[in-house]
Amino acid sequence: MAIDPVANLWAQAADGTEYAYEVGDAVEEDTFPVDGIPMSNFLHPSWFEPFQHPPGTKFDHLGVLKAPFTIAKGGYAGRQDQAAGEAGVRVQGERKALCAGGPPWSSQRISQAQRQGPADPVPARRKAKRKSKRSK
Repeated sequence: MAIDPVANLWAQAADGTEYAYEVGDAVEEDTFPVDGIPMSNFLHPSWFEPFQHPPGTKFDHLGVLKAPFTIAKGGYAGRQDQAAGEAGVRVQGERKALCAGGPPWSSQRISQAQRQGPADPVPARRKAKRKSKRSK
């Protein structure tokens, strides 16, 4: 089932911080068996709702989380604060590498300039190609 196939949906918490609409990230290390095969835990729609919920509300399938926008040990959540111009990944537990070879996401906040990367990567690629042709 595709929830957000192009990763462009965000849910806004009460403090204004936005969280990526990813249904498995916050509880990704928790599993349950389905016909003997481990199935990843997943979030319920209530996790993305910033208001007060009645007692007993489940925020994930296994009932690990007790409130919206919380993260289980070993889980993470993409987040951004547009008012502050910041984005990053909130991590729970000892997660070492989130995006190997990708953008500089970490548990720390990063600036808008860091998120955007090089202004124009094409000239850098052309320069690298020319360099590799010369070395042959």
